[in-house]
Amino acid sequence: MAHVYFVLGIHNHQPTGNFDHVFEWAYTHSYKPFLDIIKNHSHVKISIHHSGPLLDWLRDFHPEYLEDYRNLAEDGRVEIIGGAYYEPILPIIPDEDKIGQLYLMKERLRALFSYDPVGVWVPERVWEPYLPKFIAQTGYRYVVLDDVHFLYAGLKEDDLTWFYITEDSGFSILAFPDLQKLRYMIPFHTVDEIEGYFREFASHKEDVILVMADDGEKFGVWPGTYKHVYEDGWLNSFFEMLGRLTSEGWFTMTTFEELINRFRPRGRIYMPTASYIEMTEWVLPPAMAREFENVMSNSNIDKVYLRGGHWRMFFSKYYESNLMKSRMLEASRVVASCHDIDKKKEAQSYLYRGQTNCAYWHGVFGGLYLPHLRRAIYENLIKAEDVVLNSKGRREVKEEDFDSDGEREIIVRSPEFFAVLDRRYGAIMELDFYPVYQNLINVMKRYEEAYHEKVYEAISPNEVDGTKTIHEVVLAKENNLIDYLIYDKWNYMAFLDFGGKYGPDEFFKAQVSEPIIYEHVIVDIDKILFKRDLEYKELRITRNGVEVWYEGSGKKTVIIPLTVYDPSITVVINKLRHPLSTIVHEKTSHVCIDIPFLKIKHEIVTDGEIVGIYPIYTVSNSESGFEKVFQGSVIVVHIQKGLIKWGVKEI
Repeated sequence: MAHVYFVLGIHNHQPTGNFDHVFEWAYTHSYKPFLDIIKNHSHVKISIHHSGPLLDWLRDFHPEYLEDYRNLAEDGRVEIIGGAYYEPILPIIPDEDKIGQLYLMKERLRALFSYDPVGVWVPERVWEPYLPKFIAQTGYRYVVLDDVHFLYAGLKEDDLTWFYITEDSGFSILAFPDLQKLRYMIPFHTVDEIEGYFREFASHKEDVILVMADDGEKFGVWPGTYKHVYEDGWLNSFFEMLGRLTSEGWFTMTTFEELINRFRPRGRIYMPTASYIEMTEWVLPPAMAREFENVMSNSNIDKVYLRGGHWRMFFSKYYESNLMKSRMLEASRVVASCHDIDKKKEAQSYLYRGQTNCAYWHGVFGGLYLPHLRRAIYENLIKAEDVVLNSKGRREVKEEDFDSDGEREIIVRSPEFFAVLDRRYGAIMELDFYPVYQNLINVMKRYEEAYHEKVYEAISPNEVDGTKTIHEVVLAKENNLIDYLIYDKWNYMAFLDFGGKYGPDEFFKAQVSEPIIYEHVIVDIDKILFKRDLEYKELRITRNGVEVWYEGSGKKTVIIPLTVYDPSITVVINKLRHPLSTIVHEKTSHVCIDIPFLKIKHEIVTDGEIVGIYPIYTVSNSESGFEKVFQGSVIVVHIQKGLIKWGVKEI
């Protein structure tokens, strides 16, 4: 009779920039009740990871939770899993930052709990084969990855019930396969069904290790699970069942750390680049993602031979993701160049927060479509850079490939602004305002997504009973979402020009021509000149904002996207007040927009004519269902010859 060792691994995480009320809701519906039930079952041993942003929040708002957590760890009932503190995708951040983030977690866990972690939670299971070098160098001994990583390495299903060793450049770590079947069963199947699954392994000839390591939010935060897991008693019954199996002598609930201290790995393996299978579907282009989903649903196909996309392709799929990553790398270079130890440490604290993964990608869990998460990334990256530079009177203009597209961009850095200009379109890709640490063009275009065809069949989250995973239900948080399935043909930049005269309705419906391309560029320290045939535009980044002079015979429509975040913000035009969350048709030559919570005042004045404003709404998917998200507002200007002046100041 085989002995069955079961490891329950829990990953609790909230991203940098999430709202306090979301942290609190997750705490009361998942983290606290889960820990309270653990305290009531003395036979339970569990391995738990809390990400850095969540640990910071718990330290500030619920230190009593951390005290309970510490006590369970001291009693040997909880293993604390470490990792990269602010939950970055490790392969995409510079090597110095990988090591810094991994060390920071060790430092914080020692300070909070006098605990030295030996395991690494790999964010989103995004694995690349060279990572063992950095993980081992920082004193960690093991990782937990999806079973598919091991199947891709050539193992079979029967090989997934033990752990293995892997290495890079002679740096070795251990790796545990996390069983997808158990992830989909817990907590969604009945306790009796899960008990039956465990008992199947008792008849094996050799001992087995079964791992279920997954998000703690599935125990109370996912739709319908709070009632199912706590009010209906599923988790309590589950732990009682595990206690009963333990008393029979053939079953042991243990931790990863206990297993690696007691047993040897089964062999050496080399896992290819991979993530969990759903992630490799989300990163694909819409048509291919739908095809991949259909193929995956075919039970006659061996899933081990199927491959989805590579995580880094999010930077190809989403312009905004790549731009944010490029800004992160720029900030990291600035911080790495700092020779003042204290100043560098302060800057790194912001940089690491700006590397939190959630805002860099999109899927059911990714937060790229959430403006407040992108805002937090930019805010921390800008702060990190400002700590190091902080040089009044500094002005720099350079040309380099900022976004890794093979073409040079124009970068302007002044005491007030950091700007990145696209040479082809003569437009501003990014405009950061240092005084309040904000990217003023942090808006997102409207993309087609593979799941948009499912909007028509979505149901309300209130109809979910908590017995199905997020991947098995289609939810919608509001009605009439199909009216917003509109897809932009351009990326949002400031002073992007279109030939002809278009109004806000045509832009809202994405019924406009392609943007104008400029053929020649002349870069000077004070201005950038973009030329096309007999027309040109001259762009200046001033102390107070941006000034663009247009010259030529052709009539143009110019757009200026603004970061707003709050759909309740209004604008007064011709003595009438309009919400920026709606289409505005008023004409004027001068508009002021105050955004009090950002401490920013925008003033746009033109020799042409402001013909309206339109909102950008995206339809995206999350763990709670399809939702409409307000991304920002776009000023629409008609001009042939003359000035458009965009003033920005702190209020």
